[in-house]
Amino acid sequence: MVIALAIEMTTDSQQTLFQIKKIVVTEEKLRGEKIRIPFVCQKYSIDSINIIEMFRMEGWKF
Repeated sequence: MVIALAIEMTTDSQQTLFQIKKIVVTEEKLRGEKIRIPFVCQKYSIDSINIIEMFRMEGWKF
């Protein structure tokens, strides 16, 4: 469902003032050809990151 939403938002014809980057946050890892979230994201050219990478991108510190 999350990947489908990212794909729909990417192909949506609605115009905005700036480009919105779609990123899926998951704890699954890309291993071989198994059908996992990062594999599907890669096929549809959607970035996928883990939760720690999201913390770094957002500048969160604990």
